[in-house]
Amino acid sequence: MSPKAKQQAVLISDRRQFMLRLGSLIVLLPAARVVAACGGSTTSGSPPPSPSPSPSNTELTFTSTLVNNHTHTVQIGTQDLASPPAAGESLTTSVALSHTHMVELTEADLAAIESGQSVTKTTSIALEHEHMFTFVKSAAQT
Repeated sequence: MSPKAKQQAVLISDRRQFMLRLGSLIVLLPAARVVAACGGSTTSGSPPPSPSPSPSNTELTFTSTLVNNHTHTVQIGTQDLASPPAAGESLTTSVALSHTHMVELTEADLAAIESGQSVTKTTSIALEHEHMFTFVKSAAQT
């Protein structure tokens, strides 16, 4: 085999190895994301240590349970608690790890929160997991 033919054979072999490795990477990256999002679930069945909402003048912020090493927050307007809409509320959580969830609260749920009762709701499923929110208005916010 001539030196030029050997050089071409090496280049073809190098290209083949490169393409095989690139193909493996293309297959493994999406799989790694799914494993990272779903694996190692650190689900806590109870709310974070401080379930009390963080108040502002016009809204209360609540934090979800910890699932897959992250939490989400949602805000409820104080006006919606004082005068709950008949249709209730569809709340979108904050973005964490590039996704959100939905939480549905009925008119009765909003009235219960306003009166100081605890309301626990499960979010919609996103990236194969869900969170729980415990909505409770502290005495300081009533």
